[in-house]
Amino acid sequence: MAVSSDVLFGIFLIALAMVIVVGLASYSLIQVVFYSRKRYVLQKVPEKGADSVLTGADLSRDMTVTQATMTGVGAMIGAGIFVLTGIVAGIAGPGLLVAFAFNGVIATLIALVYAELGSAMPEAGGGYIWARAGLGETQGFFSGWMSWFAAAVAGSLYALGFGAYFVALLSNIGIVIPENSIFIVEKAIAVVIIILFLLINQLGSSVMGKAEVWISGAKILILVFFIFTGLIIMTGNPSQALNNIDNFFPKGFFTIFMAMGFSFIAFEGYEVVCQTGEEIYDPKVSIPKSVILSVLIVIPIYLLVGLVSLGAFTPPDGLQTFEFLSQHEELGLLYAAEQMIPGLGLVVILFGGLLSTLSALNAAIYSSTRVAFALGRDGSLPSKLGTVSPQHHTPVTSINITGLLIIVMAVLIPIDTVAASAGLMFMILFGQVLLASVIIRKKVRKSREKLDYGYKTPLFPLIPLLGGIALITIFIFTLLLHLDAFVTTLIWISLGSVVYFIFARSRTPMKISSKLGKHTKMRADYIPEAFFTTVCENILVPLAGKEYEWDAFRIAVHLAHEFGQKITLYHYGYESEEKFHKYTDRLLEFHIPYELKIVSPEKGHSKPQDIVQHLCDITSTGNYQLAILPSRRNRKFWQRSLSHDSIRKMPIPGLEVFPCRECKKTDYFTFNQVGALTPGTKRDPFLLQIGISIVSSTKMSDLVAYHWTDVPDLITPKVMSEAPGVQENTAIFLHNIGEALRMGIPIQQRHVLGHNFVRSIGNIVKKDNLDLLILGYGKPRLSKRPSEKLVNNIKCTAVVFHGRPEFKYKPETTPSF
Repeated sequence: MAVSSDVLFGIFLIALAMVIVVGLASYSLIQVVFYSRKRYVLQKVPEKGADSVLTGADLSRDMTVTQATMTGVGAMIGAGIFVLTGIVAGIAGPGLLVAFAFNGVIATLIALVYAELGSAMPEAGGGYIWARAGLGETQGFFSGWMSWFAAAVAGSLYALGFGAYFVALLSNIGIVIPENSIFIVEKAIAVVIIILFLLINQLGSSVMGKAEVWISGAKILILVFFIFTGLIIMTGNPSQALNNIDNFFPKGFFTIFMAMGFSFIAFEGYEVVCQTGEEIYDPKVSIPKSVILSVLIVIPIYLLVGLVSLGAFTPPDGLQTFEFLSQHEELGLLYAAEQMIPGLGLVVILFGGLLSTLSALNAAIYSSTRVAFALGRDGSLPSKLGTVSPQHHTPVTSINITGLLIIVMAVLIPIDTVAASAGLMFMILFGQVLLASVIIRKKVRKSREKLDYGYKTPLFPLIPLLGGIALITIFIFTLLLHLDAFVTTLIWISLGSVVYFIFARSRTPMKISSKLGKHTKMRADYIPEAFFTTVCENILVPLAGKEYEWDAFRIAVHLAHEFGQKITLYHYGYESEEKFHKYTDRLLEFHIPYELKIVSPEKGHSKPQDIVQHLCDITSTGNYQLAILPSRRNRKFWQRSLSHDSIRKMPIPGLEVFPCRECKKTDYFTFNQVGALTPGTKRDPFLLQIGISIVSSTKMSDLVAYHWTDVPDLITPKVMSEAPGVQENTAIFLHNIGEALRMGIPIQQRHVLGHNFVRSIGNIVKKDNLDLLILGYGKPRLSKRPSEKLVNNIKCTAVVFHGRPEFKYKPETTPSF
């Protein structure tokens, strides 16, 4: 029989998709194996049991790669492949194979990013942790909020699916349940099985993992039996098999995208592996290996199940196989199995469906409880959710509360109305993780710290970019099929907004600036302690001969005069030495050792990016410990600042100095009123040190330390002041001030609470008539950082410190305090 062009085109698309999936996954596995061997040779592999000394607050690290892999497989092969095959066949016909293959490619692209972040930041919470680190606290909260809900909804759906399959199995073996009681019996069975797996999860991750290995292993054997039998039937009658799929795109090629949107939820589940970050042995290798193996196991199984469902039987009444599957919708695979293996096929697939729903329910409970645990531990949800049982080292409270939520959904809520919204929320979460991966890579590249990746996504950032584009496409087609699901999604996000702005935001401000810092390592050339007195010997001051550079110069003079450091005036350009005499004369007047370096760039190497690269190179190779760079205010979004770009890329700390707007440039040198903005972080001593050195240098200035607390619009200052995160940061602030006062340094202190950072601090600067304000660079926002907005709204000189919060202050080694 001649093969139609549609079939050949479909085979080509499927083969191309599988080459991409197998190629990317195989390359990634090889990369992980080589990393593992390298760590073994360098003896950096943690000994098994190294984390066995646990406190009551620790999760137990006793899950293996096999258990994690089977957890991912169990989560992916849920009820989806059994229920959706018939429905998707009705949408795209035999084109469902192309839809499955394309969804496999998208799942692989996203899974590789999950593998990278899971190896670099292995922590309970998974995507929530990475979204918080990359996108900020607000986006992080909503990613966790949606992930918790979506996993709980999935758990309810799997429990109800188990109940339905169990009733069908009873009916098949002759145990008939009255028609009017089936609904109640299915709900009761769902509740019982939920409670059973809640108890299993409370016993520990190892017990849960072992259960997953056995259940998922049995499920895979059943599916392999179904596939093997179907392939034997197809090879025995190849003409009939080809005839079954001859009309490959019966409803048009673009119905494939509709089918992809409908079946995409069946390709989720690998993300559950990343929830094991605090419970799996050697997560930097084990997590990427388990994620990639999960995808490599499941996608071929899906394709082969779809193939034999279409080609391994002759449907009755002259129907096409896809029409037969479509008529039976969610029971299509069951009836296909019955046609293939009369008398046995239905029972086999029913039993496989039971095991699939069990393993998926187990994984869903595990995933949702770990997200709730992470949210509770960070203060975004009640802290009780973040506690761990000292007996089994599992988050028992989180398991109980999440289990109650799953039971309520299974019993009271029409699950069909929220199940599709869970798929939409997973897509949004995946999109957030893809974006966060790019931002985290950018943060690490520009910062003075590095993440210890156990695996890195190849072809970066192409893979997250392609994954994001594919997600947007699938999201649009899913909306076309389930517009009501979008409404449910908006309702849940709106409820999350209320929780965040009334409860979570008041508990987490300034308590967790970023999840990134927990997993980073300091670079070797970065020494935090006693910086000015024992480390900083040479201050680099790049100059271009502009008037606005005077303020940066006098900040450098104050620091060098106080601590006896050398100043290097550096010019990368074509100006002569005479241009800088006004600087060198002042240095001679104050008896400060200095060096003037003028380097003329080669022809064609004076572009902005060349200047930035040159400054980064000399700070990497030269003997400089601090850079002070002048900068300009009110840059438009399309305007670049050489100082800003350079200081963010330099491997040393830096001060970005914005000049006074109302001062003449050369007729003043001291600062009468100096302010330091200290929010109560580990960076505060460094900011205070700068202010104190200026005050001590002139003997004529006053120093005021401002402690800022952000108050959400719906929260009163009194309630905000009692929040745990605020009290913790206030305690740090008072400790730092107290150390300085005990050393005899007069520092005024002011507590500032307000709804708008820029407006509140701007008014204080104006009211207190500050000549100089010292502040940290701050956390990113969607547009500009708050520090940038503040600098553009005040008129006094501003010094912005670019550095890490790990700078520590020790009074006994810092004489200036």
